[in-house]
Amino acid sequence: MERGEGIDHAQISLPRLSLNRLDNVISLDALLDARLGDVPTQVRLQGRAEPLIGDLALSLGFSEVRPSVLAKLASLPEAVSYFNVPLALDLDLDLSADVGLERANFSATLGEGTISDPVSFPFDSKVKYGQVNGRYEAGEDTLVLEEFEVATEKPVVRGEGLIYWVRDSDEPAVQLTARVDSAEIGEVLKYWPIKVNPDGTPRGARAWIDDHITRGTISNASFEVDWTPEHGGGFEDGSAYRLTFSYSDLDTYYLLSMPPIVGASGRGSLVRDVFELSIDDGHIGAMPVAGSSARMTNIDVRDGAIGNFDVRLSGSVDEIMELITHEPLRVPQKLGFDVARVGGDAHVRTVLTVPLVKDVAADEVHYDVTANIVNTSVNDLLGGEGLRRGDVTLRVDPDSVSAEGTGALNNVPLNLYWREDLKAGREDANADTTEIVMSGMMDEKDMAAMGVDVSDYLHGKTLAEASFIGRNFAFKRGYFTADASMAELKETRLAWAKPVAVPATVTGTIFFEDAQTRISPLVVVGEDINVRADLSFKGETLYGQFDVGSLVAINSALLLTRKLTAALRSRSRGNVSTLALFWRRSRKARLLAWPKVWTG
Repeated sequence: MERGEGIDHAQISLPRLSLNRLDNVISLDALLDARLGDVPTQVRLQGRAEPLIGDLALSLGFSEVRPSVLAKLASLPEAVSYFNVPLALDLDLDLSADVGLERANFSATLGEGTISDPVSFPFDSKVKYGQVNGRYEAGEDTLVLEEFEVATEKPVVRGEGLIYWVRDSDEPAVQLTARVDSAEIGEVLKYWPIKVNPDGTPRGARAWIDDHITRGTISNASFEVDWTPEHGGGFEDGSAYRLTFSYSDLDTYYLLSMPPIVGASGRGSLVRDVFELSIDDGHIGAMPVAGSSARMTNIDVRDGAIGNFDVRLSGSVDEIMELITHEPLRVPQKLGFDVARVGGDAHVRTVLTVPLVKDVAADEVHYDVTANIVNTSVNDLLGGEGLRRGDVTLRVDPDSVSAEGTGALNNVPLNLYWREDLKAGREDANADTTEIVMSGMMDEKDMAAMGVDVSDYLHGKTLAEASFIGRNFAFKRGYFTADASMAELKETRLAWAKPVAVPATVTGTIFFEDAQTRISPLVVVGEDINVRADLSFKGETLYGQFDVGSLVAINSALLLTRKLTAALRSRSRGNVSTLALFWRRSRKARLLAWPKVWTG
């Protein structure tokens, strides 16, 4: 209220006024009845003055004052109008002739009433009682809230605070702390004012809690205010306030489209634009989620709030696969993968970043899923039982899926890597999207277990690596390399074999085509070995062309020639040409410069 303004519709009467003087002491006792609007109130005034000394002490008492009525009559801030509670106020003022007001003690008592507003408090939040005690130190220009206590419908709020004015500033600095021992989420929301966007939709942390948390208990809650005109808010990002709390038995939908976290306990905090929750215990279904957290930023900005959810859980693979079938992840659906084929136990970390608005577009959701899976199993791979005893790390984001680790594929121990390029698949209907890399020690039986029968060409262990490229597991080509030094290589059509312990490396490129499978080139190099072949498999028939730089036979040249000629005549539809045999003194023969020996 400005100087010279008044209060309309006020009625005042003075039923008692007593003014006395005893020696140099003057005393005053008065009772004033007033009606402000439709609300009666009473003002008590007592005073004691010593004019010769210049001291004056006054006591003022106001009863049945309602802030909501005063706000309407005296143009007070809108928030004052929310409090429809009876207020009794007592003031003790100490004044002196030379400095004026030196000190003031005050005490305010709230009676039973409500906090209500059509928008901010639509539920008529109840107040049972309240008490505020404090003092004003004129020399320090400081208002001290020594203690306050307000009993709501169930929880009780207690605290203290400090309001002080600094030089050259009309605005005061504020330090305030309020505490609540325990309250249910629903009770907290009753006394948390609702903020709305211009279209009337709720916004901010309260709106998110109301939409996503169905139950829970808050404990050890502390609400702090720290603000100065010079520096602004004293908390994160310049926030003037901070709320910290513990919680238990919390059920929350961190994303409304996904199953809830139930029975959670942990800690939380709120500043102006950031709301955080950390989880010490809780479950999604039967899966524990200890260590998970949520951080929501820009929560007070219309359509600008972003949720960052870090969900960590442990459980069986089938449980986790079921979880990531929900929006916005839908990982199995994107891969066209039957989740029933997968087994094992996993520790999963899912980091989700999503706008906190309704009707979120798919390209606005970003996620990173990392799963460490033990005892991994995938049924029905390469015509066998599949993967068993796997130890695999799986990573998923909107653009790709990858997995790497170790396991036994059709009972063959291997190192495994797989990557699926989802982004390329979305943007180009013909792009290669699948890459699989396998490596390990394998013999002919192991290769047969993976659907590749090389028993006519290999006997013994090789250190091999193979990669396959295609789209959605329909492979177009592959690459392989093998160290065959400790294995026997043989080609009966050439009547040739490489014995064990002779160094040799085999490399090749495979093309999977509709009418045939081609290996072009197949290259074998090593000690006295230099062979290139181009092979094609059409049904049960093998066609090939060999370019031989050098080979070492295992028998005499005569025997080699006989076997070679017989093999080529009986097994091929090709012809023999440019055969040059050079003898050495040893019993073994070396075959040199043998181009295009056999063509099918």
